[in-house]
Amino acid sequence: MFTFTRLGALPADKISEQLQLADFGISAVQDVLIEKSGSAAAMLAHGLPIIISRLTQGAEEWQHMLQERGCYILLDSSFIENLGKAQKYEPINQTKYTADLFLKSFRTNDQPK
Repeated sequence: MFTFTRLGALPADKISEQLQLADFGISAVQDVLIEKSGSAAAMLAHGLPIIISRLTQGAEEWQHMLQERGCYILLDSSFIENLGKAQKYEPINQTKYTADLFLKSFRTNDQPK
């Protein structure tokens, strides 16, 4: 059973309390923009798996990266099974992850072709 409660504007510490009580998060942001979402970053920082409603066509590389991270649940035919397996994980330091990804992109782009 799901329970939704509208809380309105809250200070950061109260938002953190709510995220600590949650089992998962839901994102309405397009999959290719999720790494830029402040709310997704907050959910990741609290170790919450995030439900994504759909994937962008033609973004197979991006979809593979999301699956590799293991902290996203796609709302598709395997949703119920994947939701049942979902559990909180070690919180992600999104700033460090983004910086590492940024540096990795330079290393990848500098390779001779």
